Amino acid sequence: MSNFGRNRVAQPWVKRYAPTKISEIIGQTKAVKQFAAFINTFPSSKAVLFAGPPGVGKTSVVKAFANEFNFEVVELNASDKRNKKSIAEIVMPACRQASIFGARKIIVLDEVDGLSGMKDRGGATELLKVIEATKFPLILTANDAYSKKLRSIRKKATLISFERVNYLSIAKHLRAICDKEGVKYDPVAIQNVATSSKGDMRAAINDLQMLASDGPITCGKILESQRNKEETIFEVLKMVFKSNSSDAVFNAVDNLSEDYSILAYWLDGNIQKEYRGLALKRGYDCISRADIFKRRIMRWQHWRFLVYIRDLLSVGVQQAKQNKVTSTGWVSYRPPSLMLKLWHRKARRAKRKAEMEKAGEYLHTSAYRLERDFLPYYDVICAKNKVLGEEIKEWLNK
Repeated sequence: MSNFGRNRVAQPWVKRYAPTKISEIIGQTKAVKQFAAFINTFPSSKAVLFAGPPGVGKTSVVKAFANEFNFEVVELNASDKRNKKSIAEIVMPACRQASIFGARKIIVLDEVDGLSGMKDRGGATELLKVIEATKFPLILTANDAYSKKLRSIRKKATLISFERVNYLSIAKHLRAICDKEGVKYDPVAIQNVATSSKGDMRAAINDLQMLASDGPITCGKILESQRNKEETIFEVLKMVFKSNSSDAVFNAVDNLSEDYSILAYWLDGNIQKEYRGLALKRGYDCISRADIFKRRIMRWQHWRFLVYIRDLLSVGVQQAKQNKVTSTGWVSYRPPSLMLKLWHRKARRAKRKAEMEKAGEYLHTSAYRLERDFLPYYDVICAKNKVLGEEIKEWLNK
C-alpha cells in the first residue's frame, strides 16, 4: 500500500485538514471577529455562547485561535457533566485553577443544550455560578441558543451565532483537499457533495473521504451511494411489512442510515399498499404517535423519547398486522411524494440563496436585494440567451 493509502486510512481528513489558525476558518468571518473581540475584552464578559448547527466550526474556531496564539484548551462535554454535582465538582475547578503548564487557558463546554430533563435539575443554575466565578474565558456551545432552558444562560453569556457554511465555499475546500491528496474528481460531483452536506463542513469532508477511498470521485459513484441508501430503506420496509420478527426489525432499523423522520415518511407513503382495515388503522396510529413524541423532543428536548419513536415505527407498525401475512407477492415501494417535493423545493431555495450570498460579496449588496431585483432578470437571460446565462452562472460559482 502506498503512503497515501496508509495515511488516508490512519487519519480522518477532518482532523488532517482542521484549521490551525484563524485565517483558515471558512464561512464564519463575523463569528471569528466577535470571538476575537471577546478574548481581547475578557473579563468584561466572562462567557460566550456559540450557537449553530453541527459541523459549522464552533469548536474549530476555538482550537485554531488557541493554536495560533498559544492558549491551552480544556474541553468538557456538558452532556457528560450536566448535573449540578458534576458541574460543581468538575467544571468549576477547571474554570478556577491555573494551567499546570503556565499557559493561558480557554474552557470549552460543549452541548450545553444537554442541560435538560429531571436528571439535570440544578445544572443550569450551577453553570451560572461557574460563569460568575471563572478566571478564564468560557465558551459554551449549543445547537439552539433560544431554547427555553438556556434563557438564564443567555443573559450572562455573549451570543455568537454560527451560520451554515455556503455550499460554494464547501465545494472550493473539498476541491483543495482532493488536489492535496491526489484524488481525481468530477467538479460536478464535488458540487453535489457540497450541496448535500447542507452547510455541514465536517459531514462534507467525511463524505469526500469515503467516496475517495476507492478511486476517482464521479457523479456515478454519488448516485450509487444514494441508491444504496434507498435500498436500505426498502429493506427496512420489507422487514416491517412482511416479517413478524421483532429482533429482525429492531436490527434493521438500528442499522438504517436515514433519520427516523425519513422512515416515518416512507412508512406513511407505503403502508396502504400492504395493510387493510384494522391493521391499517393500527399502523397509522403508531406513525401518528411517533410524530407526537418527535414534537415533544423538539419542544422540550426530551431525547429519551427517541427510543419510543424507534419502537413505534419498527415493531409498532410491524405488529399492527392482524394476520401473519399482509399483501401477497411483490410490492413496489415508492418514495413519498410530499417528502420529495419539500426536499426539491428546499434544495432549490438553498442553492439560490447561496448563489445570491456569494454574488453579494462581489457586488457589495445584500442577498435579499439580489434575490428581489436580480433573479427575475437572470431567469429571463437564461431562457433567452443560454450562452450569457452560462457565463453568469460560471461567475456566480467561481
